[in-house]
Amino acid sequence: MPAVLLPNAMTRVSLIAIAIVLVACTGTQAGSKAPSDASALSRPAAIAIPDPAVGPHAIEEARHAATAPLLAPATTAVIPLRAGARPGLLQTFVTPPASPFHREVFGFAPYWSITENAQWDYRLLSTVAFFGITIEANGNFNTTVSGWNQWNSQDLVNTINSAHAAGDRAVVVVKQFNHTTINNLVTSPANTQAAITNIIAAIQSKGLDGVNIDFEGGTDGFPNVQSGLVNFMSQLSTQVHAKWPTAEVSIDTYSGAASWDLGFFKIDSLSPVVDAMFIMAYDMSFEDVPGHSGPNAPMCASSQRCSVAFTDCTGLATPCYVFNDTTSVTEYLTKAPASKIILGVPYYGYKFSTVGSNPNSAIQPQYPTPVADNYANIVSELSCSLQNRGGGWDSTAQSPWVTWYSPRANDPCGENLWTWRQLYYDTPASLGMKYDLVNQSNLRGAGMWALGYDSGVPDLWNEIAAKLTTVTVWDSVGGRMTADPGIASSASGKLDAFVRGNDNALWHSSWDGTTWSNWESLGGVITSAPAAVAVGTNRLDVFVRGQDNALWHRTWDGTTWA
Repeated sequence: MPAVLLPNAMTRVSLIAIAIVLVACTGTQAGSKAPSDASALSRPAAIAIPDPAVGPHAIEEARHAATAPLLAPATTAVIPLRAGARPGLLQTFVTPPASPFHREVFGFAPYWSITENAQWDYRLLSTVAFFGITIEANGNFNTTVSGWNQWNSQDLVNTINSAHAAGDRAVVVVKQFNHTTINNLVTSPANTQAAITNIIAAIQSKGLDGVNIDFEGGTDGFPNVQSGLVNFMSQLSTQVHAKWPTAEVSIDTYSGAASWDLGFFKIDSLSPVVDAMFIMAYDMSFEDVPGHSGPNAPMCASSQRCSVAFTDCTGLATPCYVFNDTTSVTEYLTKAPASKIILGVPYYGYKFSTVGSNPNSAIQPQYPTPVADNYANIVSELSCSLQNRGGGWDSTAQSPWVTWYSPRANDPCGENLWTWRQLYYDTPASLGMKYDLVNQSNLRGAGMWALGYDSGVPDLWNEIAAKLTTVTVWDSVGGRMTADPGIASSASGKLDAFVRGNDNALWHSSWDGTTWSNWESLGGVITSAPAAVAVGTNRLDVFVRGQDNALWHRTWDGTTWA
């Protein structure tokens, strides 16, 4: 798969040669849980990691653009984020107070999964970023490509309103992945200003709370693009903040960008002019283990490193992969404050066809392109492959992998490929280790690529709740009760709750689909929990035991209590 190729061919050859030397030094045995073949690379912080030829989000969009659903246009208005809503989210804490706290949780909402917006737990997010709209070299948005239809959809309005109701920011991702187009945009003062003017108009048109810039470019042939990008982000931040002082202006950056100063992103120059940098810390296996299966977003579990020359590997049992989250964060912290850094994590993994069942096996030539599997599909894969599955825990990457054989016929997973399959992915446990890195490094937060990839599976939300926030997933309805509640629903989207208060009276609160009403006393002196039933639309009947031990009853006809 020509996914993340080093732009300099000699650099790529050198890294592969380094890998061969390192494997010879470590003597890792085939079939062990540590990386094998050409995989076990270790990177001192001094090693520069060139930019990829194609960035991670560009690869992801290429997979989905042609099949993105066309959506119905918006028919309702955006509800603005009200001032003071969930202040702990709007101004994220880097050093959290005792309680509550909420690190930035930045969720990309791609246009191809925006229809799943009702499944997202906005209470555990702090920023929802619609991905995205494409900007051209002249500063105008491209209205003919995927993303524009969804930008104007009711599904996006619903997403924004749900985010705002929970006190979250909603921002737009402005993207461009063509290197020439990016260069022409950021190195021309006229084009830069046109783009900024249009971005501000886009933010205003949807009542948004900021912008995320996703330019995945390179410097080959473009000597001024790096300084041009810094200037673009500086001017964008200045003008957006002049109009909305609390807006968030962020940029997506490569995982190896902080390892050198000659790439597309100059981190120490970008840091002062943006509110946040989102590290795209995934799609690492294509350079860590070219031509082999490998982890999508490895950690670095070993404190041992090879020398810069990669010739002294004595006793190095678990060397690190060249690309890994731990080293990336370490490098970023040398060039930017922790309060500006968001560590991106993948809600997807890669499935490879391989020549064998050992970890990091060579890719089967007949099926050279790995398949990206989102978390929901991974759960399905783990189920269908259960009977003949092997694999384990990659102790170097701190993430799992599984392997199974796909027979020529009657494959339980329905593939019938006549080859070994290997799946490298992240679980709540491995994502939790990445969140631990966020907390230990006191970063601004973490973010996921992408919302909708878990399709309602709660596991990943639970890990966010456990690691990144003390904000509970429960809503307090308030009141003081001395017995179990009685609940009924008299209409679609409506709930009515009845309790015995601490004054022994019957109390009532209702949910209209958006908010709970204030508690109202229905009087009486009751000695049991109330029981409620809805026998028709807008008809409620409530039964209680009185202080005389008799059964008492009240009804609601949609207008008054009787």
